[in-house]
Amino acid sequence: MKVNVMFKIIDRLKNKINKQCYDQTNKVYLIDNKKGTKKLVRSNGIIKGLSIEFLNSKNNIIEIEEPYYFWNTRIVLRNDNNKIYIKDLVSIISAYINMGGGEFEVGKNFQSVYNNRFYLGRQKVHIGDDCLFSRYICFYASDGHFIYDLETNNCINFSNNENIIKIGNRVWLGDSVMVLKNSEILNDSVVGAMSLINKKFCESNVIIAGNPGEIVKRGIYWKP
Repeated sequence: MKVNVMFKIIDRLKNKINKQCYDQTNKVYLIDNKKGTKKLVRSNGIIKGLSIEFLNSKNNIIEIEEPYYFWNTRIVLRNDNNKIYIKDLVSIISAYINMGGGEFEVGKNFQSVYNNRFYLGRQKVHIGDDCLFSRYICFYASDGHFIYDLETNNCINFSNNENIIKIGNRVWLGDSVMVLKNSEILNDSVVGAMSLINKKFCESNVIIAGNPGEIVKRGIYWKP
């Protein structure tokens, strides 16, 4: 009798998970630009090296251009209306992307070396073409929790949907860099290891380093 009850509980859990994963409004597409094809993948399907989880979320769109390489990478989508666009020739190894209704866009030839983390609420992260991310990098597109003024009870760190982290083309982020909300790095720039990026940098071809990050050298370019 106890065994039967246990199996019933397991079946209920499976049904609950399946309802989350199989929602027909969640769409995952593989795009082959050379052939001009756009193939719909089952919404709960696991692309080789990539796990996608829909947690009570609907109306999500994921578009991945071929060819690609994923290894031990996980995407978790909370809330509705998440959008992910990944261009071709990416290599993403052991990354974790957690979203709550935001937009995540990665340009072509993106190299994410190992164990990088991207946390979005309803915000946006846009990463340009030919970028190289080293290891243990963290993106925080929001603070994660609200902070209030003690006297007025007003929220002092409110993040709306227009908040964005923007990384230009050919940007190299070193080991253990942390990038916070509303930050921007322009084209052909380098960020030194363990730096904190918490603002918009309005110059390209620079080296940024430190906590908080500051421009330490101008007029540079780099090659992989």
